Order: sequence, then C-alpha cells, then structure tokens
Amino acid sequence: CYKSLDVLSGKMMEFDLDKDLKYKTSLFVGGSRWPRLALASYLYNHHRNDSLTTYWQNLKDTKQPCNLYIDDLIRNFMPKGIGPDLLNQLTLFIDALPLHLSKDDHKQNNNGGFIHWADAYGLLPHYNHIYCDVVCETVHNGQTFAFTEKIARCWMTKTPFIAFGPKNYLANLKRIGFRTFDQFWSEDYDRYENATRIMLIQRQIANIHSMDLTQLKEIYYSKDMQDILQHNWSLFKNLERQQILDCFI
Repeated sequence: CYKSLDVLSGKMMEFDLDKDLKYKTSLFVGGSRWPRLALASYLYNHHRNDSLTTYWQNLKDTKQPCNLYIDDLIRNFMPKGIGPDLLNQLTLFIDALPLHLSKDDHKQNNNGGFIHWADAYGLLPHYNHIYCDVVCETVHNGQTFAFTEKIARCWMTKTPFIAFGPKNYLANLKRIGFRTFDQFWSEDYDRYENATRIMLIQRQIANIHSMDLTQLKEIYYSKDMQDILQHNWSLFKNLERQQILDCFI
C-alpha cells in the first residue's frame, strides 16, 4: 500500500526558488527518533554555526511526557562502541533542546512530536539558504521503502540531499527515475542501515563542511548538479501514484 498523500500533494504547491546559500547542511525534526537524535546531535556539536537545525521535542517541557529514544540510540550504537564522545554529544544536545527557527515557534510546539505534513511544507522558504539537506525518513528499518514530504521538499526546492532511510533507499528512488549525488560525494552508505549508515553519512557531512561556501556554490551551480536538480524537480512535478506502484509490483 503506497498512498503518500503528503508527497503527492506537494506537487501542487508553488515555491519561489531564489537560492542564496548561507548554510552548508540542514536537518529538520519535529518528533524525535533515535537516528534523528544521532544525526542532529552530531550536527549540533560539530557544525552548528553553518548548519540549520530544528528539533522540537525536548525534556524541559513537563506538560507532556517526551520520549527522545535515547535508549534505542545507545542500543543500536553499542556494537560500534559507546565512548565518552557520543555520550557528551548527546548530553550537550539534549540540554540545548528545543531548537526552533524563530522564537515564536515555541507557541506551536506542544512537545507531542507530531507536525502535520501540510505544516511541514512551511519550511520551504528556508531551503533557499541550504546547500544540502540531511533527510531522516519516517520508515527506516528492514526491507521497506516509503518516501515522505521530507525528501519531496528537496525536489521542490532543487536542494541536494543525503538520506537516512532503510538500506537501498537511494537505489529505490532511482528505480522510480530520480537521480542522486554519487558524483559529488560517496553514497556507499545506501548499502547499509541503522548505526553503520549513520556513521557513513556523518563522514559525508564532515566532507561538505570541510569546504567553504564559495566552493559549495560553485558545485551547486555547476551544469552537472543543475541537471540532476532540474531532472528531479520535473520528475516530481509529473509523478503519479501508479508510476510508483508499477516500479515495485
């Protein structure tokens, strides 16, 4: 069953593309999950000055219980070794929560972890300032594949992406016809899942942040990059549900 109302409704939305790159990466989170906690805490601790990050759920709001999935993060990373660096990273990040784009966002944040997909498209203008979005998909375990408004925002705004999802998430996007960015950075992470995938993604994030904005702008406006972004934008604008189903039946 593939309904994905949140994705296909985005095709009808208009967006004023006016890129002015100010941030090297971004990660937008409403509800916490252990992979989101791992990646967002990494970005906050290592690259927060040139990354745009939101994370609404937090432990400071006592009006509603909140599960950040800290236990799941530790359980998944335990085979890789839990050292003081990871624990310090989590502690500093959790203490900084919640992270909002504006001071007025806290009025809408009930700490419930749910943001309606239509409201999530309100983030679109911020993509004009982002070079690469780190997408953390909703479904990410086992032999499964589903994409949401999180990746659709990248197609709509012609923004490159690195995607945390299940194994072969990028390969399945390619089956539909989308193009990814393996000529610009390693996408070997797509052959793995869970903690291994996160660690490989962090390497690519670090590589992006090792470059200055002038370099990233040159890459973004290169013909090869623009061809990919235009292709994905056009494919998404004309995508029908049956096309998706036909690829996986």
